[in-house]
Amino acid sequence: MSDSKDTILNIKLIKENLEKLILKKELESTYGEVMKILEKLDSVNINREILKQTKIGVVMTAVKKGFCEVNNIAIVTKADELIRKWKEALATNTQQTSNKDEKLNDQDKSSTTKKLRKSDEENSTEENVDNQSQVKSEFKERIEEEGSLHKEYIGPLTGDVMRDKARNFLWKAMVTGVPYSQAKLMKESQVCEIAAEIESVLHREYIVKGENSVRDYNLQLKTIKWNLSDLKNPELNSKLYVGKITPEEIARMQSREMASDAKQKEREKHKQESLEACQSDWDLRNLIQKEGQFTCGKCKTNKTTYYQMQTRSADEPMTTFVRCLNCGNRWKF
Repeated sequence: MSDSKDTILNIKLIKENLEKLILKKELESTYGEVMKILEKLDSVNINREILKQTKIGVVMTAVKKGFCEVNNIAIVTKADELIRKWKEALATNTQQTSNKDEKLNDQDKSSTTKKLRKSDEENSTEENVDNQSQVKSEFKERIEEEGSLHKEYIGPLTGDVMRDKARNFLWKAMVTGVPYSQAKLMKESQVCEIAAEIESVLHREYIVKGENSVRDYNLQLKTIKWNLSDLKNPELNSKLYVGKITPEEIARMQSREMASDAKQKEREKHKQESLEACQSDWDLRNLIQKEGQFTCGKCKTNKTTYYQMQTRSADEPMTTFVRCLNCGNRWKF
């Protein structure tokens, strides 16, 4: 699209469409449509005038925030890329205009011979830069094809060797604890910032406020690292990346709070089973053995004992747990 009235009109239509889709962010059917619109916007040369007249930048921020709430990393990352791209384009255009004016003034003061010589030198330099850029681009593509992830932490440093190691520790856990397809969508700089923020909170809570408790600092650091690097729990990394869990919060979480939803449900199930087993053992030791209450489905005797627990909501009947004293069979209803 060219920078014209048609371009501005099209951007306004896209903006209206995005505003409607944000309201439907809970529906997975909208994800593909949103990504197509973002890809289309990526091909548009956005300038200051377009941003001013269409307010597309405001809507893009809303897209990023809205789909962050439903943990859609692909859309959040793409929206963030567009916002950064537009900001960089505006800054570059401003700088190019300034450089162009300075260059024209210099050329007016130079002789024809100097102009030609300068032109030759500039062409040679530009050609070298183009060649270097092409080599770098090919190298980058090859690395990506081989499936390599970022290998070095490039975030903020403290100058303290142990603290900086901890930041690298957390960063590596974040990028290795998710599938490669997901890791590719994560901004390296953003992951580094998150790792640095987590370490800063740990240092403040355990070293500064916690009377220099290096042991507690290291224990919590290892707990967070273990959970972030768990490939069975990529949801934790996703929530941290999109801001659903903050560095401040995860630095204070216990290990069980960081576990995946499936793991937490499994633990709750085991806890309930243990309670039932304890209750049943107590029942055998303390209740009078009664016959005739319930008939065992396996051995057909009436030598059974039972107890009741509220396992559902308060307005529903209690669950009855029965055990056969003859064969040990258990059932509930």
